[in-house]
Amino acid sequence: MTQQELFDASGNATEAAAVARDCGIQRAAETCGQSWTEYALGFVHWYLQHNATMHVDELWAAGMVEPKHGSARGLGQVMTEAAKRGWMAKIVTAEGYQAAKPSVRSNLQLKPVWRSLIHG
Repeated sequence: MTQQELFDASGNATEAAAVARDCGIQRAAETCGQSWTEYALGFVHWYLQHNATMHVDELWAAGMVEPKHGSARGLGQVMTEAAKRGWMAKIVTAEGYQAAKPSVRSNLQLKPVWRSLIHG
């Protein structure tokens, strides 16, 4: 895909970009397998019950095991599912920006900071 297909004139992601992102997330999850995906979802649930906020690097630091097949990118589908289930929500600053921190496991790419909706 070209930059013009992925971003509009204002620099916002297009529908094509969202579809490409979702397809990539799905492919990554499929390579990890259902067993690891279920394990990771359980780990995220446990972590959110015990912590008010969460960043993906904190999951790995807390002992989450990487999948035997595929890559840690399969965590994207797990995060999407956890949000859909109402376990967590993205933190938005007073200025309207999504709270994010660089991930040491993703070449310092910004990853969302999540607020647990099931903590305590």
